Amino acid sequence: MEKLLESLQTQFGKGITACDNGVAIDIIAVTPDLFPQVIRHLHDVEKYDYLVDIVASHWVDENSEHSYEVTYNLYCVDSKTRIFLKVQLTTPKLASVYHIYKSADFMEREQYDMVGIVFEGHPNLKRIYMPDYFEGHPLMKTYGEKDRSWFNLGDEMGHGLTFTNLGEKYVPPTPKVKPAPTPTESSTK
Repeated sequence: MEKLLESLQTQFGKGITACDNGVAIDIIAVTPDLFPQVIRHLHDVEKYDYLVDIVASHWVDENSEHSYEVTYNLYCVDSKTRIFLKVQLTTPKLASVYHIYKSADFMEREQYDMVGIVFEGHPNLKRIYMPDYFEGHPLMKTYGEKDRSWFNLGDEMGHGLTFTNLGEKYVPPTPKVKPAPTPTESSTK
């Protein structure tokens, strides 16, 4: 790790630091402006050819200038080594790595959907888990815990789904679409 860190600091300067996390995990922090060049270098030169995961976090701390953090779990198949590349952000925008790692496609969509990180340059950045009518991003720390107004929208749209809401059984409204006639009904007409 020290050798890699020295190499990155020599090439990219002070925007690269090691994170002391107290456990045997190699974490390198990079500034958002250097991030695209550093991750390209890690892929092309250092041969971290497998993007294992992308995890985004939202922090609410008035004493910190950074509200968001995106961590990339990278693995080098040849040397069997793993590093974590961390980027701290003041706004939820970061360059997409889809053009480097095709596996980033769904991972970036997941972090966009759940945390609200906009991966600039992603070819199809849209929700992957939450329905299109969902408002907000449920893993943001500012998302209201008690705000469940979206929860039963599936029923209101006539999908025939039944959910519970705060312990009470929700009864869906009558579907907006007429059911198709059964074969016996249509043959008698």
